[in-house]
Parts: sequence; structure tokens; C-alpha cells
Amino acid sequence: MIIKSMARKSISFSQLLSYIDRPQETTAPLLHNFGGHSSSEQIRREFLHNAHLLPPRKNGNVLYHEVLSFAPQDREQLNPGALLDLTRRYLELRAPYALAYGRAHLDTANPHVHLVISANNVGSAKRLRLSKQSFRRVQQALERYQRERYPELGHSLAQEPRARKKERETRAEQERRRRGESTPCRKDVVRGVVLQELAASWSGPELYQRLLRHGLRLYRRGQTVGVADAQSGRRFRLKTLEVAKAFDDARRSWQLNPQQVTPSPDRSRGPPGQDERAPERGR
Repeated sequence: MIIKSMARKSISFSQLLSYIDRPQETTAPLLHNFGGHSSSEQIRREFLHNAHLLPPRKNGNVLYHEVLSFAPQDREQLNPGALLDLTRRYLELRAPYALAYGRAHLDTANPHVHLVISANNVGSAKRLRLSKQSFRRVQQALERYQRERYPELGHSLAQEPRARKKERETRAEQERRRRGESTPCRKDVVRGVVLQELAASWSGPELYQRLLRHGLRLYRRGQTVGVADAQSGRRFRLKTLEVAKAFDDARRSWQLNPQQVTPSPDRSRGPPGQDERAPERGR
């Protein structure tokens, strides 16, 4: 389902409750933490009483108007019992101790439920704050519940967001694919060697010596750390090789002092010691 949340900064319970309870609606109302109150006037007074506990604050939220909307394709499968159950589950996750009142509206293409939710728990003067991350967790938990209990409502499941960090090709692999190469390019080979020796090394000096055996020399120039490849004559930044994080993780595990790794100076760039320094331990 799609969940919309709209904060209101003014005490407008009467207007919103009147809209939710418009005469043409025949579905049963949902009351959350109201005790025995049932009439519209009693509900309005309870909301007002609880809202007056909040300390005055400029632009402070007083209530939330939220809508749970379902897909038109699921109209036939969406019975009142399922609507009520999903809404109750949402409130248990979203605002277990706040006041809430709702009713389903079924006269549109998208069946939906309107909710009024107090900005504070019952009897509390503290405003509730739900971060975007927390709200997203509530949505995910509700969707799992919907999948398990009401699998027939498949069209009303939110689209799963794609993983931000998907497993993807390295730049070297992309280059090789574009060129139609059947063997790894030199950059891919260097990357594999660096990762292999990082895993096998117990210290910075050991890594440095291991890389030298492959014709690779670890260097630092300014803030850039990389390896110089004797075979191709090229220099590869660790970031370009996509091994910078692995290198940083290894350094932390070694607990190196800044003086422990002493790459030789890059003589092609200047006299010994100029602009070349050992990779320093990250602070």
C-alpha cells in the first residue's frame, strides 16, 4: 500500500473528523486508545484535551493526517476485515500509545483509509518524532505483515527499492567487456594482486615487500595512495582499482604507526622524498 503522512500545526480536529465521517461513509470507524468514547463529540474533545498538553512551540506539529491507499486491482479482494486489521497493525507499529481515529473510504478507484493521529502519546506533553528512517522501517514491517496475512493483495505492495550498493562490474571489467577481451586487462590483474596480498599481509612493511615481488610499488603522493606497475609503466590509484576501502580496513587492523610503511620515492616524479610520503594511518 501507499502511505501518505501530512503533519498539521494547527488544532483542526473538527474539520478533519467531519471529512472522515462524512454521511456517505458506511464503514465502521476505528478507535485507537480512546477507551469507551464513541461519539464524534467525545472523540473530538479527547483529541483537543490531549493536544493542549503539548507546550506551545512555533511550527510544532499538533496532529497527523495519514492515508493508507490500496491499488484498484485489489478492490475485489479487499474486505472490511482486512482493511481494519491492516490499519490496526499500522497503528501498533507507527503510534502504539497515541490517539488515533480512522475510517475507510471506498467510493474512489483506490480504496483508502483516513487516519487522524495525535502528535503526542496519551497524557504526555512530549511531541512524537518519527524520522524518515523509522517511518521506512514501519512501512517495511507492515508490508511483511501484509505479504504473510493477505498475499491476495499483491497489487498493493509497494515497489521494493533497489539496493543502493548492488553488486556491479568493476571499471576494469567494464573496459574488458567493451573491448571484447577474453583475458583480464592489466588494471584488473593489478587489482587482483593487491587484494590477494592485502589478505595475506600482517603488516604494512610485509604488504610493501609482497607487492614488490609482483613488480608493484606502493606509493603516496599528497592525499593519493596507489601502486606503480613496473610492467606497464602505469600508476593506479587505489580508489581507481576500487580497493581503497580494503586497504583502509587492513591498516586499521594492523594498527600501524605512520612510519611503518615507507614506500620508495617515485623518481619519475622528482628527486627522492619530493611529494612522496608513506601512507599515513587514517585518523
